[in-house]
Amino acid sequence: MADYLTDIVAYHRRRAALDDESFTSLLAGLDAIEPRPSLRSALLASAGLGVVAEFKRRSPSKGWFVEPETDVATRVSAYERAGAVAVSVLTDTPHFGGTLADLERAAQHVELPIVRKDFIVDARELLRARRAGASAVLLIAAALQPEEVASLAGVAHDVGLEVLLEIHELSELELAELAAADVVGVNQRDLTSFRVDTDRARRVLAALPPGAARLAESGVRGPDDLAGLVGFDGVLIGEACMRARDPYATVRALVERGASVHQDLRHHESV
Repeated sequence: MADYLTDIVAYHRRRAALDDESFTSLLAGLDAIEPRPSLRSALLASAGLGVVAEFKRRSPSKGWFVEPETDVATRVSAYERAGAVAVSVLTDTPHFGGTLADLERAAQHVELPIVRKDFIVDARELLRARRAGASAVLLIAAALQPEEVASLAGVAHDVGLEVLLEIHELSELELAELAAADVVGVNQRDLTSFRVDTDRARRVLAALPPGAARLAESGVRGPDDLAGLVGFDGVLIGEACMRARDPYATVRALVERGASVHQDLRHHESV
């Protein structure tokens, strides 16, 4: 069985080791860049289940979802018009076909919070995300050591980024406190095999920390799949949005169904 996560993280660690751009040079002038809207606030303010619509060109297990030259600006603008609460942009190049330029272009065309979704192992990538217009960055618990989670999250917060900590198992929840995570995402996709377990989010939900926004990731093929995610603040949807011939209509249907999903009575305190 292919171990996608190990291979992808190994690539990013090799790439970071060859990166000769200094942290100091990337930090220069960063505080003059206006911050993006808050992902956490957008999720907690959503009346139902907020939709975070993703732009990713391909995946290692399923190949290309769209033509390689598909314009990110056109698609994320459709997401925004359809009522998505935020946008996620996948910036990994060799495995997902994305670039940091995709995120930068998205930031120029929408007012929504934007998540940089990548396999971040180096603090310089946080600074690049902030420069490109990200509101938040993804940190993947399964890809990092606890001390790396704490260090990267600290840098992210220092430079004005929110942290979306992605977990897959209950054993990874202790890292949410280390990261002071603004959003905790439960990925229903196993990143070693890329298979989806649609019950994973429900199993982990009750144990999620009350201070963070709660985001379900992966496994949503259409509006009917949202009913099982009561108690989450939002859902991140990638493949269904990218395969859609009419991204506006697809996201609009998801948004309307998400609005009718009532939150759990134990919903944590909103902002």
